Amino acid sequence: MQTGAKIIDVSTNIRPARALQRSIANGDPGLRVIYARDIALWDRWLAARAWSLYECGHVDLVQRRIPNVSPARFEYIAIKRRNSTTLDAETENQEKAQT
Repeated sequence: MQTGAKIIDVSTNIRPARALQRSIANGDPGLRVIYARDIALWDRWLAARAWSLYECGHVDLVQRRIPNVSPARFEYIAIKRRNSTTLDAETENQEKAQT
């Protein structure tokens, strides 16, 4: 990973999709958010949220293989883009839809 970039790990958060959204909304460009760690991304809601952020142009999505772990496990990481617009209104609307 790029040195100097801030990294936030929300993978153990009780609501990782919401934590991912808020971290990206409040973070600076280049922020890296680890939103899952496993052999696959099992949480469909989390996967959909990450993909939505990507499709809207807010993040790039990458995977990193965790070394020396068998079977192979991965970190799923969202990196906030430099040209990302604010997510505050989007975050508010999505959270209202969940309740």
